[in-house]
Amino acid sequence: MTVARDSIAALACEDVSIGYRVGSGILSVVRNVSLSVAPGAALGIVGESGSGKSTLALALANCMSSNGVLTGGNIQINGNDLTAQLALGNRRELAGRLSVVFQNPGGALDPSRRIGSVFDERLRLLGLASRKRGERAAALLESVKIRNVTQVLASYPHQLSGGMQQRVIIALALANDPAVLVLDEPTTGLDATVASEIIELLKALRRERRAGLVFISHDIGQVHNLCDDIAVMYGGELVEQGPADEVIALARHPYTRALLACLPSVTERRTLQGIKGAPPSPSQLDRLKGCLFAPRCDMATEICERQRPDIREETTRYRCHHPISEALTRIPARGQHATQTQAPEIRLKVEGFAMSYGRGASRRQILEDVSFELRPGEILAVVGESGSGKSTLLKGLVGLIAPDAGSISMNGKRLPLYFGERTSECLSDIRIVFQNPASALNRRRRVGDQIGRCLALAAGRRSTTADQKAQADKVRLPHYNLGNFARSLSGGLLQRVAIACALAGKPQVIVFDEPTSALDVSVQADILNLIAEQVRQTNAAAILVTHDLAVVRQLANRTLVLLNGRIVESGDVDEVFEHPRHPYTKRLLAAFSEKRQSVTSERRGPMR
Repeated sequence: MTVARDSIAALACEDVSIGYRVGSGILSVVRNVSLSVAPGAALGIVGESGSGKSTLALALANCMSSNGVLTGGNIQINGNDLTAQLALGNRRELAGRLSVVFQNPGGALDPSRRIGSVFDERLRLLGLASRKRGERAAALLESVKIRNVTQVLASYPHQLSGGMQQRVIIALALANDPAVLVLDEPTTGLDATVASEIIELLKALRRERRAGLVFISHDIGQVHNLCDDIAVMYGGELVEQGPADEVIALARHPYTRALLACLPSVTERRTLQGIKGAPPSPSQLDRLKGCLFAPRCDMATEICERQRPDIREETTRYRCHHPISEALTRIPARGQHATQTQAPEIRLKVEGFAMSYGRGASRRQILEDVSFELRPGEILAVVGESGSGKSTLLKGLVGLIAPDAGSISMNGKRLPLYFGERTSECLSDIRIVFQNPASALNRRRRVGDQIGRCLALAAGRRSTTADQKAQADKVRLPHYNLGNFARSLSGGLLQRVAIACALAGKPQVIVFDEPTSALDVSVQADILNLIAEQVRQTNAAAILVTHDLAVVRQLANRTLVLLNGRIVESGDVDEVFEHPRHPYTKRLLAAFSEKRQSVTSERRGPMR
């Protein structure tokens, strides 16, 4: 268990169990979780989707759905037992003790209200007099390093960047001077520099306010950068926890090691090792008699399948019959990435691309004189901060937005700039995989029907079940998912479906817009390996937009760095990463390296 550094812990959970009422019974989703966070300390909770991280956060905030119930254990904040209040759904009791920062800041803010109005309501509910609210709101925004306070208070949420929205949400969470601040994926979807700024802000708040932080994330690098202790959850249980440095360097549980092996590195290319199988669903938890990770573990034996392991304590606390004793060893640099076919021909050529939004005085230049070439078998990464023009460039390439100037040529032939003017063959030649597959796919249609429709449009004939299965095999999508609706699939499976749809018709160029931004590290490893494999097998060219520079180093051959719509640096990935020339590129790499290098420079040792 994490050791409290003060006599009274800011947050202490002991044998906490959480379930959901289903029919006449209770479905257990979190079981016997014990953890402690001292004032001014930070605990990171990591694990795949479905491991119980967010459920635990919702329970702490008393924000579970109506059928959620605390079935066991007790929760204390600053020594006060709040278990009874949580069980009764008494949120007012928590108002002055705990705050939560949820994953999507845009979704947490009312789009129809100015930021000042949101602060006024928050402070009114906390009992602050009307005449003092404006001054308090300004002070809170200043505490999260927002300088133009007056402008922000007068703005609507959509007028603020993602990083600024997240700062506003953190300021709102600090309004009650909480003893505990729970952060659920607060940097997901933010670019490297903004994410780094948010992490530095949280470090400062720890020092200044002495609040205990619970930081939930699938980004182990950020967790290691911020937190004193790390807890690893799997199947609703804590399988390993301890000091952050010990968990990273001397992890004993095979699941922790497997998560670390999934991480790409910003300093080198490496073979990513995905975790086979899938986490157990809540309905399976009660049926598993032994170790929950046994069905996916390479080290599992008979005892693992029939007996639940007890908690052991060495350098860390862990649940495992066969702990790994070897320390993590450095992984050598490897060339396991999409191999570029050294073809003389140019697959895609973009010249003088320029795009703008608005008219007259409000006109804003988004892209200016962007030119590049792409060859078969090559993956080109486009990187830059939010607002640099990356996504606008992709929309221009596929014809969703017509540029103000410039040209696109495919195999030497000029393409129409607007998709409505392109032939079906041209549309099949360039396909895009959007950032959020859940939004890109029709959630009311079965997966097989959606893949079949893409195949039919590309082939000009109706697709058969055999065609759909063959397409699913290309992306290693289990056949039984073809009969499921898109809404019932996990993020990783949805992304496989999106890639299967994009591969219909054998496109010559595939465009990926943040394909792994919201995925677990284990699913991310599988998707990255899949993208590299498909580029190798089809000899297609690919363009990859991502905030994750480790993904760029892992996957791409060349990279473009965009700043305010202009290319400021381009070249071979290894050359750009090891010898950056532009100050902006150096800043991007420095911001990202802070959170990743200490984690991804190591890998798991021998398994026995």
